[in-house]
Amino acid sequence: MKSRSDRALAFTAARFAEATRLSLISVDSRGNIEFVNPAACQLFGYTQAEMIGRPITIIIPKRMRGAHMAGLQKVADGNAPILAAGQSRSLPSRRTAQSFRLK
Repeated sequence: MKSRSDRALAFTAARFAEATRLSLISVDSRGNIEFVNPAACQLFGYTQAEMIGRPITIIIPKRMRGAHMAGLQKVADGNAPILAAGQSRSLPSRRTAQSFRLK
């Protein structure tokens, strides 16, 4: 059973995720989306229902999917992510297949 402070922290985090303009996406160890906030849905052009349970590759351009999944597997295996914070190498794609640079 979660403590009162754990529940309060979870509630605060959930409220932040819903209110922020930052796009937040969480994936499981297999690369399937388990959480997406409204800002990410707006950015990528999908609803939450369309994203939850789907592979993260729905927002990765086809030419980059293999490398992305290999990197995800390395992180799932306990290695540090290769992309450092603040870099903008990734080119996700919107539902319309339009790629854009992350900042």
